[in-house]
Amino acid sequence: MCVRVNIFLFAGILCTLHLLPNLHALSVVDDSLQASAALLVDGSTGRVLYARNPDQQYQPASTIKLLTALVVAEQTALQGHARVNTQDIRISTPGASMANLRNGSSHSVMDLTRALLVRSFNDVASVLAAHVAGTEQDFVRMMQARARELGARNTTVTNPHGLPDAAQLTTARDLMLIFRRVIANPTLRQLCETSSGTLQTLQGPIRYTTTNRLLSSYAGMGPAKTGYTRAARHTYAASATRGGRELHLVLLDSPNKWADARLLFDHGFSLLGVDPSRSTGALANSSVGQPSEVVRRATLVRKPKPDEVIPFEEYVQNTQRNRNNTIP
Repeated sequence: MCVRVNIFLFAGILCTLHLLPNLHALSVVDDSLQASAALLVDGSTGRVLYARNPDQQYQPASTIKLLTALVVAEQTALQGHARVNTQDIRISTPGASMANLRNGSSHSVMDLTRALLVRSFNDVASVLAAHVAGTEQDFVRMMQARARELGARNTTVTNPHGLPDAAQLTTARDLMLIFRRVIANPTLRQLCETSSGTLQTLQGPIRYTTTNRLLSSYAGMGPAKTGYTRAARHTYAASATRGGRELHLVLLDSPNKWADARLLFDHGFSLLGVDPSRSTGALANSSVGQPSEVVRRATLVRKPKPDEVIPFEEYVQNTQRNRNNTIP
């Protein structure tokens, strides 16, 4: 009997010692992470590696353009041309990123979608919305319907560009659903990791560069969409791949998305045992797919324990009966 107790005690000590490094790492992440909401997911398995306030609503800023691009791609296959009518562009926010498209000019839907995702031009979002649905308001209704279809039930859409509107809200969980669906489209995925492009404007042809600073500075950085307004602060949806393992990340309400993204990506790769020196392009060795058709029900309402990983599709499918009284 004494021997059996000692064996169990010894096993418990070993288990505790095994968890100590992960406990310390999680503590460092919790103390250092500045974003109000964050979600980190293993891209190939859908396992949740880290979560903070995944169901709290925040303004998405320009990350809502992921949903804009998804609806455009599904409605047009990124084919055809859109004609600019400046009356469709009702943007008065000072300092808003604008391509200043010439009234009456015609642009390929592909070129406009690239400019939307790479440089985040707000007038481009309005032009694409009017081209697809006739009016921006009708396009917003299409975006809202598509969000519901994806399971993004806590997302409210009021415009296609993400400029400040207190009523336009999303959650880290919802934005992760949208982001994963976007990068499951090979063309949109490629556009989200494109570094530059050209576009005809009032000033003639311009060359623009990506708003994603990490694309050239973080090893293994892949497709991403940035966002920022004073009201929303920094927002981010991004993917990175190292050692053949792909991570998906969402940040909302962050004062510094670049520092937060590095912190969580590094944490995630460490949890997966990936050598930081091994990096691959996001398009290589990736296995991004659609959510599983058969999803087990789960009631996760907290951050995973240091040694615990939770399938994202389970995380999304928290039972409705528990959602209201268990998730802050």
